[in-house]
Amino acid sequence: MYAVQLQQGTIDDLKSLLSLIHEELDFTKNYVTAEEIDKRLEERKHGVWLAKDGSKPIGTMAWYEDEPKIAYAWLGAIQRDYQNNGLENLMFDRFMNDIINSGYEKVWVKVGVGNIKTLNMLIKYSFRILERKTERGNDIFVFEKNLNCSYF
Repeated sequence: MYAVQLQQGTIDDLKSLLSLIHEELDFTKNYVTAEEIDKRLEERKHGVWLAKDGSKPIGTMAWYEDEPKIAYAWLGAIQRDYQNNGLENLMFDRFMNDIINSGYEKVWVKVGVGNIKTLNMLIKYSFRILERKTERGNDIFVFEKNLNCSYF
């Protein structure tokens, strides 16, 4: 059993986890860089969550304000050895609480069409599919959730 703790993180924490992000989300290798993280997060309202097993970082989730009252769930990755034990749902709960408590009315996210675990989680949280498209050579769904209603 793991002693996993969730805590708020920083932009620097997120940058320190780039190798984990690239390992778990292979498609991010060519565009998620320290510079891209700065570009997306530095001048916007944002949140970073870290999952740690003791002092070892094992996962992260980051969001930012896309437009006033609209948040974008940008990155989420958990080290493979820690997947499939509910940690993904726990991190997503923290993310949802974070953006709801920050006053956002809507949230959106992109997910690969083959990422069944995340697709199922988004359906559980009553997200709806806006569109299917190809981006950077990957087939993705774009989901959104109106936060003026319950997400459970």
